[in-house]
Amino acid sequence: MIHLQKLLTVGLLVVMSSNIARAQELLKSTIAPAASTAEFIPQQIDVPAGFSIELVAGPPLVEHPTFATFDDQGRLYVCNNAGVNLSAADLEAQLPNSINLLEDIDGDGKFDKSTVFADKMTFPMGGVWHDGSLYVASPPNIWRLTDTSGDGIADKRDIVIDRFGFTGNAASIHGCFLGPDGRLYWCDGYHGHEFKDKDGNVIMSRKGSYIFSSTIAGTDIRRHSGGGMDNPVEVDFTPAGEVLGTVNIFYTRPRVDCLVHWLYGGA
Repeated sequence: MIHLQKLLTVGLLVVMSSNIARAQELLKSTIAPAASTAEFIPQQIDVPAGFSIELVAGPPLVEHPTFATFDDQGRLYVCNNAGVNLSAADLEAQLPNSINLLEDIDGDGKFDKSTVFADKMTFPMGGVWHDGSLYVASPPNIWRLTDTSGDGIADKRDIVIDRFGFTGNAASIHGCFLGPDGRLYWCDGYHGHEFKDKDGNVIMSRKGSYIFSSTIAGTDIRRHSGGGMDNPVEVDFTPAGEVLGTVNIFYTRPRVDCLVHWLYGGA
């Protein structure tokens, strides 16, 4: 019996050692992803009749694109993830992610130039161009990024709205989106928020997932609707100004992702 226990213990240790080694290899590949050198070949994508799809940008112009938006010149701003999985503390310390500016120089409909518009970002997840600046959700803040010299690099960074809770995963702030009412809209995951005025007084604080809006300057912050979901990601607007959007994990068991019609004051 003792001999059997020893064999079982040794076998368990071998399995554990193998699993630990495998986990370490996976961790290495997660922390230090290899740069793409070969020509990028996209996976097959099926689209409905009447639609077509073509590759307009890939490695090395962008490596891990997550969100993108156009400016008024047709240039594309892409949230480019570094391919790492870090905690909030490590993201704020390392600032590994960036926003790349893609341009079609020769006019063939495909991007051929990439400039790092904004480096040293925590985790940018969306943006909208408005009046010469890019408004970006990158926790724990909403940012306004401006290129004042015209070289394609944001040399002015302003915090528009502060501050959102986040842990490092993507259940966080997404946006911004420009509403038909001229206000900025954005989504926030379930990690909560605490907004203060210029004197440091808390004006709004709550846990939960919500859809927000504010003036372009970041004043008059309003909770449009929310609660009861994990991670709202994007919003869009009907011609009548009603708010529609996507939710990642509306229910957890079973997992349900869905489209939502958000009514003002709804929960």
